[in-house]
Amino acid sequence: MISSFLLLILSVVFVHAVPISLHPDNPHYFLYHGKPTILVGSTEHYGAVLNLDFDYKTYLNTVAKAGLDETRTWSGTYREMNNTFGILNNTMAPAPGRFISPWARSSQCCYKDGGNKFDLTQFDNNYFARLKDFLTTAQSLDIIVNFGIFCRMYSEELWELSPMNGINNINNVGVNVNFDSVYTLNDTSLLSIMQEVTTKIVTEVNGFDNIYLEVINEPNMPQVSADWTNLIITTIVKAESNLPQKHIIAQNSFNINPATSLYSFHYGTPGDVLGKLGLNKAIGDGETGFAGSSDYPYRTQGWQWFISGGAEYDNLDYSWTAAHPDGTACCPVVGPSGGGPSLRLQLSTLRKFIESFDFIHMAPGTTFIKSYTPSSAWVGALTHTDQNQFIIYVNRTSTISLTLQLNTGSYSAEWLDTLSGNILRTDTINGGNPQLTSPNFSASGDIAVGIRKT
Repeated sequence: MISSFLLLILSVVFVHAVPISLHPDNPHYFLYHGKPTILVGSTEHYGAVLNLDFDYKTYLNTVAKAGLDETRTWSGTYREMNNTFGILNNTMAPAPGRFISPWARSSQCCYKDGGNKFDLTQFDNNYFARLKDFLTTAQSLDIIVNFGIFCRMYSEELWELSPMNGINNINNVGVNVNFDSVYTLNDTSLLSIMQEVTTKIVTEVNGFDNIYLEVINEPNMPQVSADWTNLIITTIVKAESNLPQKHIIAQNSFNINPATSLYSFHYGTPGDVLGKLGLNKAIGDGETGFAGSSDYPYRTQGWQWFISGGAEYDNLDYSWTAAHPDGTACCPVVGPSGGGPSLRLQLSTLRKFIESFDFIHMAPGTTFIKSYTPSSAWVGALTHTDQNQFIIYVNRTSTISLTLQLNTGSYSAEWLDTLSGNILRTDTINGGNPQLTSPNFSASGDIAVGIRKT
């Protein structure tokens, strides 16, 4: 007879072997290691693997200590230069000779930004060792990795940095291709290279349970054709068909492929997520930023996103640099966005509060809120299907008075300080039409209250 201890060990091994997936009871959220999960990140600018000077172990440990559970990184088919988009100390802009990609370097000079050209018929074993060590470290810390395979080429200048450009490889691939036609079916040799590197990446990462695959960042039709996107998704599905694990495919695109499980906005709004809940997929806000250096816009965007039914929120945090992999290149951050330890604490508070509820059985809905004052406030809520748990989030005011409609019984209402993570006050209210008045929260401009039937 198998001992209970051995059964426990076997169950843990089995659970951890299953990649993050959509929750079977509610596909708007995730299941990871047997737990209902939302993903909250405040991520470096996606160069953790491709930039050899970036200490990803320090970075990932800092992310975990901050209480966050997601990071986003890119493969190296695309990279940037310093000050691209006004980003200083950009992790996507390695120093000359410090860029590593899936493809091996050749013996032929000269790559656009230092070192030899690439051989697109050979993969770099050192790159895949680095990628796997990154994933292993993240996995040990329960951090989910959003792995971007491709990124839209925003300019000819950026296309000239890609190994796929004919000036940077010895294979006569990507010659006479303009930056705005890279991701089409026009060039068959380039297309073949893209399919091969996709298959290689998918195969190499298949054993990890803490990764999902994003096809391409910000495709913005028509620069990236729908036919190209569907072909790469087909390539991923085919590559995994004979492999043990099947991973979530994320799509940041207007044309939704049935094989994708996560639909990702950038700079999303509550209306965006509410408008896509009918897809019965997880809805993510995979990148925010460019709203100044203060914490307020990114904290409130995150709260509004999850209160509207979102499953993933990742802030673009420029306090992470190669010189500061502990996220202390602040404060304020020098660049177009914010970030830093205080924001990460606030986003961790958001994650912990949502996950303290039975959110798998909750959905956006404010019908139990009969009225509120001031009417100019932004008020959203998640409501449990059994009407016994509610999360209300309030923004754009300093106090709020709510009139509710609750079933018979007694309820506990905890007012959460979104800045510190402290509970400001706990009220006891009864069913019927109780009135709930908040503490003053003028210092933050927003507040959350969690209501549970007792």
